[in-house]
Amino acid sequence: MIRPLITVILLAGFARLGAAQPLASDQFLWGVCQVGGTGKNSAWPLTRSELETLRDDLHCNALRFFVHPGFIGLPQRTWNGPESIDYTRFTDKDYLWRDPSPAIDSLDEVLDLLYSVGLHPVLLILPVDEYVAYLSKDDLTFLNDTSKGLDYKGIKPSEQLKTLSVAVARHVREQYGPRFSVIYTEICGQGEGAPKRTRDRERWTEIVASIKAVAPEVTVYSPELCLGMWWWAAARPPALATGHSTPPFRQVPYEDTWPRGDKLENYRDAFDAVAVSYYGMSPDSIEWKDIASDQPALKAETDVTIGLARNYSRPKRWLWAEAGWGCEHKADQPFHLDRDLAALLFGMDHCGGALLWQGKDNEGSSAGVFTKEGKKAKGYDLLRAVSEVVHANGAFFAADHQLLNADGFPVADGAFRERDPEVLTRLLQHHIVLFSEAPVTRSITFTSTKGETLKEVPAGHGYSQPWPLDIRKNKGGAITVSRLRPRVLYLLERSK
Repeated sequence: MIRPLITVILLAGFARLGAAQPLASDQFLWGVCQVGGTGKNSAWPLTRSELETLRDDLHCNALRFFVHPGFIGLPQRTWNGPESIDYTRFTDKDYLWRDPSPAIDSLDEVLDLLYSVGLHPVLLILPVDEYVAYLSKDDLTFLNDTSKGLDYKGIKPSEQLKTLSVAVARHVREQYGPRFSVIYTEICGQGEGAPKRTRDRERWTEIVASIKAVAPEVTVYSPELCLGMWWWAAARPPALATGHSTPPFRQVPYEDTWPRGDKLENYRDAFDAVAVSYYGMSPDSIEWKDIASDQPALKAETDVTIGLARNYSRPKRWLWAEAGWGCEHKADQPFHLDRDLAALLFGMDHCGGALLWQGKDNEGSSAGVFTKEGKKAKGYDLLRAVSEVVHANGAFFAADHQLLNADGFPVADGAFRERDPEVLTRLLQHHIVLFSEAPVTRSITFTSTKGETLKEVPAGHGYSQPWPLDIRKNKGGAITVSRLRPRVLYLLERSK
């Protein structure tokens, strides 16, 4: 029986109640990730009320969660390995899709909940890491360790991923219909360098084809690629660190040990879309100091997503599968949430969506939009303001823009111009995002070429007393924005 018909009814109800409609999930995913609560004997942490708040207050339309083998009844002992479990030996009767216990602790129970509130499920298939890291290999016995009970004889990684993927995709398609997506666990340095992964593209293509055979309409994303960790520095040599996108980017030098993971273009060719993980950096980051310290840190951050994810994904769009934090949680880094969310708004272009880490704190991870007790976490007002901007400009973020402003960011048009190299701005379809890397409070003046005005979107920020901007329209149409604090994200709405 296919259940998503209830979603249509519920969404119609939201419209009658006057709630702002979320972005269409097939056009732009906006939501959160959820780790934990998806393993054996571990209950789902997010309540229906919290999911409804994500949907109605933050305009979320999607949620990515981990489908651990233990969450579907398989006897995997570890979270992600090392473990020489053989998924091909299990039969249909070995899977437990719906656990009869009162707790929500199985795949179908979570899907019931997500579909009932209208959130698009992004299913992260979570085999043991070795099967992803050594996908090109047919023999993993070099990993054998009798002292740990590891015996990989007869285990072929590609067959393991294919078996697990098809089992999940077939079941969900048969029970709920085609409205879900599939994604794979992160690649953040496991395994060997790109030249040794000679068959990864071929193997991933086979796995994607096997999913399409049982769920042809479903979008299949690549493993979550940790771009800032293994690709960015290689693609951005210091000698070319002053421009933006193309140049300064060159072809990634795929060497024996760097970067770990296959070639970016191979992931693009094998999957419907490339998925990336990136959390940005601060002016204290080693990567920024060593490679791109001749430009503002936020500008260097966007090279990771615009310069790599966008450029290497073309003509396809890409997914920001982990896009920063859902709350303020690093006490030693004041305003880090502002920087994280600024990197998000400055760095999305030709993008298929963004998912924040994470929905709710639990035993698996912190940084949730909600605390373990179900309270809205610190910085929620800022996240809500950013969500309003994403909701209003989803079509802009999904498009591919060639027009760059003076700061080097893709923009909607040339309606507002400024030339302060330390105050970074990006003009979206309906808003301007603004972030100052200057060391002191300062002002900036825009030339308004279309006679438009600007007004501040209250963001709260959560960690400081409100300090509104001073926005004044000058003679000749210029607009001066004053009281810009360093490293604070500002949102301005453009209007006639």
